[in-house]
Amino acid sequence: MKEQQTATLDTARVQVRPARPILREAPRGHVVTAVHLLKALLEAAQDGRLEWSLLDLANAAACDVEMARRAVASLEAIDHVLSVDVHRVPAEQPWVLTWAPETSIVNLMLDWDLLTLEISVVELSEWLGASLPVTARALDWLALEPGVAVVRTGSDPTATVLIDIVLDRCPLTAETLSAVG
Repeated sequence: MKEQQTATLDTARVQVRPARPILREAPRGHVVTAVHLLKALLEAAQDGRLEWSLLDLANAAACDVEMARRAVASLEAIDHVLSVDVHRVPAEQPWVLTWAPETSIVNLMLDWDLLTLEISVVELSEWLGASLPVTARALDWLALEPGVAVVRTGSDPTATVLIDIVLDRCPLTAETLSAVG
């Protein structure tokens, strides 16, 4: 029997195929972390405010409280204001997280090489993908930054806003300048 198998193998044509690359790790889907969850909840909130606790976040994100604490602490301080010290707050104590995409406005201007931007609040809101109250808050926060001037022509959403940035005086752009030059 072994002779027949050997004879068959010897006479059969063997096709050699080129070797395929072997993936060491299979591609994985996007893992939703506590940070992703927080950002999604803030974006979904019409006013950009979230009232939660670390315990709520940990349960919703399927992680432990310390991981939830690190997630909240990792948020960009310029765009997020927290009502408590996240490093000391008890897990069950509620806190308020407020969001305004201030850095997104600056990034828009830097991407378009603009030191001055004149745009309606509605258009800016659409570009940011944020509600009008969140956009208004972002403009208010941006106006408080050194080296930035924000002037609105009115209070309604169709009003135009003029944003002027002095690159070397604004802390949001000074880092960019030092990295480039």
